[in-house]
Amino acid sequence: MFKKKNKQVDVEENLEEMPGKKLTLKERERLRREKELHDAAVAEATKEGRKDATEEEIKEIAKKKAIRPKKERFETINMWMYYIAATFNKDRGTIPDNIGNRILITSNMYITKLYLNSIILVTALGMKTPITLIQEMMNYLRESGCKAVLDYTFKRQKMMLAANDSGLKSRMVTWGNVMHLDGIPDRQKEITARCLYTANMLKNGTPLFYTRMYITIRAKTGTDLKMAEKKVGEYLTAIGGSYLPITSSVKETLEYCTIISDRFSPEVRDVKALVTSNMTLAQMMPNSSAYNGDKGLYTGVNILNNTHFNLNLDDITIARNIYLLAPSGVGKTVLALNMAESALEHPNWRVCAMDIKGNEWTRMCKACDGVILALTPKSRQYINSFKMDADAVGYDESDTYFYDNLDLSKQSMITLTGAADLDTISEMETILDRFLNSMYTQLGVLANNKNTWGKSMRLTPFDVYDMLTNYMTPTMFKKFPLGGEKLINTLRPYMTKGGSKSYVFAEEFNMLSIMKAKMVVFNFGMLNFSEISMIDGPLFDLKFMYMQRINSAYVQYNYNNHFETLKIMEESQIVPPKTLRKYVEEFTLRRAQRQSTLLLGNSIQALIDSNIAKPLIENTRALFIGDLPADAREQCIKQFDLEQYRELIMLVGSNEKYSNSFAFINRMEAEPVVPIIKLILTPHKKYLQFTPTADLSGNE
Repeated sequence: MFKKKNKQVDVEENLEEMPGKKLTLKERERLRREKELHDAAVAEATKEGRKDATEEEIKEIAKKKAIRPKKERFETINMWMYYIAATFNKDRGTIPDNIGNRILITSNMYITKLYLNSIILVTALGMKTPITLIQEMMNYLRESGCKAVLDYTFKRQKMMLAANDSGLKSRMVTWGNVMHLDGIPDRQKEITARCLYTANMLKNGTPLFYTRMYITIRAKTGTDLKMAEKKVGEYLTAIGGSYLPITSSVKETLEYCTIISDRFSPEVRDVKALVTSNMTLAQMMPNSSAYNGDKGLYTGVNILNNTHFNLNLDDITIARNIYLLAPSGVGKTVLALNMAESALEHPNWRVCAMDIKGNEWTRMCKACDGVILALTPKSRQYINSFKMDADAVGYDESDTYFYDNLDLSKQSMITLTGAADLDTISEMETILDRFLNSMYTQLGVLANNKNTWGKSMRLTPFDVYDMLTNYMTPTMFKKFPLGGEKLINTLRPYMTKGGSKSYVFAEEFNMLSIMKAKMVVFNFGMLNFSEISMIDGPLFDLKFMYMQRINSAYVQYNYNNHFETLKIMEESQIVPPKTLRKYVEEFTLRRAQRQSTLLLGNSIQALIDSNIAKPLIENTRALFIGDLPADAREQCIKQFDLEQYRELIMLVGSNEKYSNSFAFINRMEAEPVVPIIKLILTPHKKYLQFTPTADLSGNE
């Protein structure tokens, strides 16, 4: 057996506090360590059958078993020296000749047969972060003469934090207090404001994500790689961001960043993440005008890369005027229908089409339960501007509404007379001003009191004409010799119940149903006339006046109720000058009402030759150019200064692949994609656009 006096006894005794002396924590830890080593030595001696081992032998065994721990300070210093060295120096400046298909991973980079690669983690983005961050960063590198390639990886996790979380509420209170404290650095206040904004988005139900953003910098040489790292760092710093080069866990980060990888090792578990929504992440991506995206209006297939091409007009603030230029039969109307159908699929869009021919938009409008307003000379609908509808306007706008209706009534009656002489028109205006004011005064209808308007609700054009004939006394005829007789005689066929053209006042337009419609089509039906001279001038002018009034009201209603409007207008050889003036108005005045205008045309020459239509060319901001004749293309290139797009414009229609296609030139956005839009049409197949059929093919 062991001798009675041994180390174990000494240790146990020493663990007891001696009188007058209190052991420190360090001393107690040392004594415990010695006891553990002694017990282990005794156990090993017993195992070896040396039960009578002396104290010296046991001490020798314990000494051998003692393992001196590494000093923590040495590890820390060694780590930082390694990190600093790795930051300023790349392990290798060239790609090994024998690397093959393998990957060489070093302390601060990895190498493939194509590139030297380093990885940067973006830990924060500042308030100066631009839209299309990725594109802007690449532009900065190219402007600096750097040839490196940048790849971006976004790894996202949905934020599961509840808006009513008690911890979040407490932090929001703290953040709110910080914003009102003096002496807080601006940078800290910026971070606090962003935290509050993020919390409010979470409270509003916006899906948020933890997003880890990695930038992989690829270069052919170590010099280029180092330059690219410097430029990326400069750019991120300039926009108020921060970043961290990956220098000690390249392998683990590479495994995590791999698209198909689900690795989530301890080395990257606590990596700092950005907080993003779907919108903020999308805004970092390059500007591609809805390139292969699902936002915007569908136009067709971009055959340069075989992807759907959508035109996103929602965020464009300049005039959204588009000219679709192509000869008949190459898909001009089909492209317009694509855009209109796509607009109708969006809850915030409405469509208004001016169907000059009268056969283009009827089926589509019926399919979406829209409203077709027949404005042909034989149509029976009219605007009853003699009635003052108190429900149509508020008290503040009553004066404006009253006098607008008064003016429309006057102009409608003068239009039907067909008067062209200015003196005659002047007399008619004076007569009607006096008559209409007198009529409403006798009825007790006051402009500034809509409570009196009910007395006008029974008025019809026939009633008004009867009152006008009574008003025109011999004295009035004598006072107005040019306008009096002509006014009474020319209005008689229209405004008497037995008149030959009284059908034009047979049915009132339902303005409420028009305002509520998802789509409105103005059908002029000009295919029934081979030339302008066959059109009943006064009736066409009256219907056109109705169209102007309804169109303005419809677009204004959409704007007031936060709808976007897609206006589609046809340019035709038989369009009268008055129609072209209306087109100019749509191009120049509707931008403020969030209208996107699409003008369809066969030839630019028709606009060039008309002084009225020149503003259409000047205000065009985008063009779809189809398979025009060679001279027409040259004229288009010259007129719109499209020399840089000549090759693409000439490619359209050059062979079967590019048939039924359009080059799209977009000047509404900076550096947009320039696609060639293909309309996929099957030869010899009759298409009935937007017409539901049994096989859903559009074919009957």
